[in-house]
Amino acid sequence: MPRLRIPLPRLPLHHLHRAFPELDAYTDEQCLRFIHAARGPVSIRFLRGSAIALAALIASAASLSGFIYLHTSVLGDSRTLGPGSPLLTWYGLLLNIVLILIGCATPPIGAFLARDFLLIRRVRRILRTRGTCPSCRYSLVGLAVAPDLKVTCPECGNITTVDPSLGELTTDEAGRPRFKPDESRHKKSHFWTDARRKRFKRAAPWLAASIIGLPLLIAGSNEAFIRWQASVARKERPPHDALIALIEANRLPGETPGQPDAWAIIDRAAEQMHALDRQIWEGAGTKWNPGNERHYPDYNATMYPQASAVIDPDHDDYQRADRLARAAFDEQCRLLALEMLELHRKDGLYDTLREAADTRFFTRNLWADEYTTFEENTPYVLGPRRILASICAARMKLAHEALDKAEFLDATRSGLALAALHLRQPVLIDHLHGLAFEGLICARLNDALVRGVPPDWLPEIDDLLANHETHASHTLWIESERITALDAVAFTFSHPDFVRLGRWTPALAEFRDHGERLGTYAANRNEILAWHANHVAMRALPVQQKVAAARPESDLMLLGASLLPTRKSVTTEDRATLTRRSLRTIIAIERYRAAHGAPPDSLAALVPNFLTEVPLDPWVGKPLGYKLIDPTADSLNRPYLLYCVGGDFTDNDGAINPTQENKNIILIPGRAEGAGLDFILNRNDW
Repeated sequence: MPRLRIPLPRLPLHHLHRAFPELDAYTDEQCLRFIHAARGPVSIRFLRGSAIALAALIASAASLSGFIYLHTSVLGDSRTLGPGSPLLTWYGLLLNIVLILIGCATPPIGAFLARDFLLIRRVRRILRTRGTCPSCRYSLVGLAVAPDLKVTCPECGNITTVDPSLGELTTDEAGRPRFKPDESRHKKSHFWTDARRKRFKRAAPWLAASIIGLPLLIAGSNEAFIRWQASVARKERPPHDALIALIEANRLPGETPGQPDAWAIIDRAAEQMHALDRQIWEGAGTKWNPGNERHYPDYNATMYPQASAVIDPDHDDYQRADRLARAAFDEQCRLLALEMLELHRKDGLYDTLREAADTRFFTRNLWADEYTTFEENTPYVLGPRRILASICAARMKLAHEALDKAEFLDATRSGLALAALHLRQPVLIDHLHGLAFEGLICARLNDALVRGVPPDWLPEIDDLLANHETHASHTLWIESERITALDAVAFTFSHPDFVRLGRWTPALAEFRDHGERLGTYAANRNEILAWHANHVAMRALPVQQKVAAARPESDLMLLGASLLPTRKSVTTEDRATLTRRSLRTIIAIERYRAAHGAPPDSLAALVPNFLTEVPLDPWVGKPLGYKLIDPTADSLNRPYLLYCVGGDFTDNDGAINPTQENKNIILIPGRAEGAGLDFILNRNDW
């Protein structure tokens, strides 16, 4: 066998052992088994594994440094994910995906290179150090290795101890390579067979291409869909002046441009009220700070008894002192409210409210643009208008006690006009405020009717309520909510940066608690249209049928937020309808009573002289409950009860639980607290 020459190692293109010319005479299977045996004992393999792990760690650090450098170089030093951030652009996401893929691939590539480098060094050492004769440098590769690992050099006769792995490479007597492996060292896997290994090698390039290409394909497809969806949303978004056009298309008869603007007059009344408030009690403290020397006018305290003045015998000294101090503070707030009511009269506030009640024309600058929605551009201020409604209610209470008919009717008209102005707005929040204002005024009306009013007041109060129903029954807000919801959804989806990461897009963080998923633009649009159609169809139904026909709540996060007030408005509207019907029915009963000396035996007796038809219970669609009772057995000396069946949808013949009579929970469908009870309408604790 020729003397060994040591050439430079060749670059392995397919198999690592092809880097060594000495192994060219042997089969791939022999060489692979030789390399497997050349890995050495456990200690050497452990050190080699540690070096490979270190190489992978260094590669990871290098890839992370490169990621940060390229990221800041291309996208800038952007640390936020808000709308318009370069991180959420298509090229930003594509760069992130590419860099992440490179970062994920770098550690294993570094580990593989380190493994091959160390293994080549190990094989080279075996072949050229422990596989040659130390005396004459004769190659011992291919000679039979004895069990004691001793090999006699055929050139010089020197006996040399060789590496055990050389036992995998032997030749026969004719010098031909032959295979005599140590089978105890190699156990073939029953799963990882040669056929499966070959199939895996053929599929590996496609698998690698899929791992790299599939995320890019998904990201590209998602980006294309988002941009196509944005173009559709921009085309279908309602016009920027849609709400203004809706207002103009639904003007009441007699409303013409050029008339005084009721909305502007109410704003003027609010400023007029605030100007006097600042002059009289600016800087006043809060109600719950008894030690504060300055107070504020509590108009509600002029209508309701002071609960804070009630002292429980079981209270300790501290609680008694706190109750007494709070009661004294509340009384001062009540006295200040009485003083302010008279000062507002002298300042002309009631004249301004009367001016607003004389006109029903209004204008609202409700608009949207490319960067904002109708909802964002809808200004509303609840506080001042709520105080104006409280002032009207307080005036009604005081006028009723003083039997001042003109003041009572003027305050009622102003309060109902304020409510009607809000009820006619094409914005749901204004509509809900209008229902709240109406409820406050109607509570004072109900209290006055139950306590008794002169008979000559009744026709005029009924006329005010009839006129109010004409304006309050407006349904402009229903169509407006459809437009507003469609506008908000179209605006969101028309900006790809707002939806690119789905429900986890930072711009949608405030909506995550309202639904499980974002959905597509088409899904949100179709759900809005279906919800609107369902709402319109249910509006005229009794509450009992609404419960059965109600559309399930949507799991779309955008709609969960935008449709929540609409769902609440259904119950609020039903309550307002019940209140209007009950008040007009009570007035009709009292007018009948004044004319005949006693209340009617049934509500049918009120038709047609006092009512056009028997009023229906909005909860079941049947006539309101009515029964005559003994006034001497009633705490309010009522000769009759007018009632709604409530949430159990069962006529319980006016059943009253003293602890539950005043609880509105009786009206809520399905509540156990209302089972077997009816909701009494002619009561004075609204």
